[in-house]
Amino acid sequence: MCRNNLNRIEELMDLHPRGLNIREIAQKISVSRLTAARYLDVLTAEGRLELRLLGKSKIYYRPGNTGDLPCIRFAEPGPEDSG
Repeated sequence: MCRNNLNRIEELMDLHPRGLNIREIAQKISVSRLTAARYLDVLTAEGRLELRLLGKSKIYYRPGNTGDLPCIRFAEPGPEDSG
């Protein structure tokens, strides 16, 4: 595993606080999607990146940068919603 590419991904993620998906990361560091996925698995396991599912996409971001990510809140309908 090339530590240089792991560091490049971390630097890239610092520039994109809202996160990137595997395809975007692979393109930006010029590796295959499969290779990028392996690097991302390592960084996530080490706690250096976090992962959020957005539909079918896996969005990777640096820990602590979750504030700008889209969030869906599910709630019970209130009295004003009935009838």
